[in-house]
Amino acid sequence: MGRNTEIYIFNKEKAKQNLLPFISNQVLTEQSFIQFLNEREKEYGSVLNTSADQLALVISEDINYVNPDNFLELMLFLSNEIIYPTPVPGKDIEDYGITLLYELPTTTVCAGYMFQYGNYTHHYPVEDLGESDCGVNISAEDFSGFNAYMILLTRKIVDSGIDGDAYTENDFTDSERKIYEEIRLKFSEDEKFQNIVEEEFLYLKKSFINDNSGPDAQTIYYASTFFSTSIMMHQKITRQNRVVILDY
Repeated sequence: MGRNTEIYIFNKEKAKQNLLPFISNQVLTEQSFIQFLNEREKEYGSVLNTSADQLALVISEDINYVNPDNFLELMLFLSNEIIYPTPVPGKDIEDYGITLLYELPTTTVCAGYMFQYGNYTHHYPVEDLGESDCGVNISAEDFSGFNAYMILLTRKIVDSGIDGDAYTENDFTDSERKIYEEIRLKFSEDEKFQNIVEEEFLYLKKSFINDNSGPDAQTIYYASTFFSTSIMMHQKITRQNRVVILDY
């Protein structure tokens, strides 16, 4: 079975207005959310531990505080009953207050990215909402710290040319250059942060020489994509957001 990693942010007003009616059964779909959960529990057992009423309450108050396990069930329901196909032509997932920032492409790339998340949070613990089997829900501030780490680390990898590709400043957009420079300057005097980036870079370089096909190697191969995507996420996340990383 493969691994999936997806990163989301939310708009609580849109979720309350457009998503809540589907979850609370005010808008009928071929299969209600409660029926969907019942079918899932028949297949997987009560281990899912997802309550339609509990999820509706969270959405009515602020979807930013959704539990990742519950959110995964919600996304499966949306995919099956609303988005594909959608009962409202022209609507997509953002109309329901959910923004997919990044969906990682393969199991090994997911493993590489989440290894970096684990490395960062080992040194800089984050405050998660609670125990979850399918991911984490963290503050925008905590995610932004990790995202800055990824920007500096992956830019270092790209600049080094470890993977055999030669990049120049012209390969980056004006926005990428500007944001990278802002983050570089912000952490330039943070010795701990700089050391963590440097140590991880040296580890990845050594690991890549020994094995150019494992999860560590994927971090090298995808460094350019990780860099540009992390820049994009930096631009989209605000202090009002929490971030859910689904990892299942």
